[in-house]
Amino acid sequence: MPAPPAKQTVFRDVTEEKGAEAALRRSRAVLQNLFESLPGLFLVLTPDLTIAAVSNAYLKATMTKREEIMGRGLFDVFPDNPDDPAATGTTKLRASLGRVLQSGLPDTMAVQKYDVRRPDGIFEERYWSPVNSPVFGADHRLEYIIHRVEDVTAFLRQKQSSTPQDTVMLTRLEQMEAEIYRSAQAVQTAREQLEERVKERTAELAATNHELVTEMAAREQSQRAHAAAEAKFRTLVEQSLVGIYIIQGDRFSYVNPRMAEIMGYSAEGLTTRPLLDFIDPADHPLVAENIRRRLSGEVPSIRYQLRMVRQDRAVIHVEVHGARSEFNGRPAVMGTLLDITEQKLAEQRLAAERQLLRTLIDNLPSHIFVKDTQGRYLVSNQSHTRLLGAATEEDLLGKTVFDFFPPEVARAFTATDEELLLGGRPVIEHEERYAARGGHGWHSATKVPLRDAQGRTIGLVGIRHDITERKQAEEALKFYTASLERSNRELQDFASVASHDLQEPLRKIQAFSDRLKARSGPALDETGRDYLDRMQNAAARMQSLVNDLLTFSRVTSRAQPFVPTDLARVAREVLSDLETRLEQTGGRVELGDLPVIEADATQMRQLLQNLIANALKFHRPDAPPMVKVTSERDGDTVRLLVADNGIGFHEKYLDRIFTIFQRLHGREAYEGTGVGLAVCRKIAHRHNGTITARSQPGQGATFIVTLPARQTKE
Repeated sequence: MPAPPAKQTVFRDVTEEKGAEAALRRSRAVLQNLFESLPGLFLVLTPDLTIAAVSNAYLKATMTKREEIMGRGLFDVFPDNPDDPAATGTTKLRASLGRVLQSGLPDTMAVQKYDVRRPDGIFEERYWSPVNSPVFGADHRLEYIIHRVEDVTAFLRQKQSSTPQDTVMLTRLEQMEAEIYRSAQAVQTAREQLEERVKERTAELAATNHELVTEMAAREQSQRAHAAAEAKFRTLVEQSLVGIYIIQGDRFSYVNPRMAEIMGYSAEGLTTRPLLDFIDPADHPLVAENIRRRLSGEVPSIRYQLRMVRQDRAVIHVEVHGARSEFNGRPAVMGTLLDITEQKLAEQRLAAERQLLRTLIDNLPSHIFVKDTQGRYLVSNQSHTRLLGAATEEDLLGKTVFDFFPPEVARAFTATDEELLLGGRPVIEHEERYAARGGHGWHSATKVPLRDAQGRTIGLVGIRHDITERKQAEEALKFYTASLERSNRELQDFASVASHDLQEPLRKIQAFSDRLKARSGPALDETGRDYLDRMQNAAARMQSLVNDLLTFSRVTSRAQPFVPTDLARVAREVLSDLETRLEQTGGRVELGDLPVIEADATQMRQLLQNLIANALKFHRPDAPPMVKVTSERDGDTVRLLVADNGIGFHEKYLDRIFTIFQRLHGREAYEGTGVGLAVCRKIAHRHNGTITARSQPGQGATFIVTLPARQTKE
């Protein structure tokens, strides 16, 4: 019988390969578990925006299932809300992902409105804070995009409600955790491919030695793929922008480079010492209790803030988010850590600023308050609280003006508030009469709309100033103005009487006394003639006084319109009128450059004539009078200066010399009625100007008249 055909069998020891495969599977399982245990909301996308991996937290937040979205396009799974024509979620997210693909850099988006479809098909309003980060392979090509989001819907709704609460710090701790799951998914895919390939190659082992070699080559390639996948997982963790840690027992068993950087230690320095060595002693009980609660299963995960001590002994504020898990077959706490020191310092500065602002508001004398759209008080400073008769701010919060003011006053306030809330236009310096428990009077109120982040009016802010004294002063001013107008009318009436009724008796006294002196003067004895002279002198003084008083009253009663007036020409005319006086006194007047101004030409002539005549009259006996008339220009203001070398005066009498009928010298020394300078001041005031003087006894005087070059309309 022919011998049976020979069989050739080849055996190969694959123990090490099998062990490596098992190690890879364990490593993949650990990394996948780590990824799924992270609390953040992560989605891993391929460059064509296909969903490659998703975290459990993301599935829960978006109300989806892993088997329903894996391998599908991102925008097929999450389209815009068709019932919202203003939806821009897909457009803005696609643009952000495009920037990451083009630049290879992370892209942080502003808060986005992106509604989520519930299992029943209805879209639910949601707001998200997204960050898109690239992941590169060993060949430096972009292989995945990590899409991390934070659901800020509740935060925005809380903020829109205008309830005073501390702003919840938006954490970025989970920013890079999504990368872990993406790599875990890659390992899962590679593992399934490996198992399929192993089955195929095992069936072919008996074929030929060539097939065995081919299988070995394929297996080596698969192993390299597994190693590459594991390297990608490790890259995700080690390149994370947040600290990632694993705690087992009383110390860290793993920290990523970012965690070491935050703490200022090497990774070995953090994993070889007890955990509490890095915790601020005041927070030891907090940390120990939270680790116990997670390891015991009391809570699956927890997020809290604490203080840690860096290697340089600086105390930093961090926020940690950890969950119970297993690592290398032992219970562990896996989590993320974010340095929030700057945020804490900002919060402290903000709190200090708020306290400073509140202190300032409470110590201002103005009444400051905030109301909601229903007119209920939300804020009231101390002045406003006292005005309403409340002991503390809490006593009036939630109440309205109807709880503190009479109905008619409250209705007036409410009408103003409603007009502002409906129209959105501020109310500026609105005067209101009030009567409240804390008093009554007048207020000047300014109110502006209070708006939320979306620009919607949610209330108003008001500030009131007590103007009761001003109102009282206005009433007093009206009374005094009326009295002044009445006095002016009486003065004008007197001027009319003086110009007719007083002048006629004076003229008769002067006429008959002249006749008496002419006819009977020689027959009178010396005493009679003295009496007659006194009577004539008194009548002359009375005539002069009446004339001066008429001049004073006519400054306003017979005033002429303001027209361009050449003061140089006016001054020359005055000197012509005073020519006789100059000859009598031996005086000299020098005229400087005088401008053209808008004025009443007649009154300017009267002003200069009075000032120059006074300078000639009050000269020193031992020196002839010397007068200089000059001017100065300062923008639209002109100063006329009339300086002399006369007897001068003490400046303590400055106000007195401009008062009507006031004299510094007796009639025996210098003639006059004491009206001239009063007329000058009245003329200056009528021209919206002023008059003053500088002088010392025996050193002459300089009178300064300040006038506008151009007048406003009377």
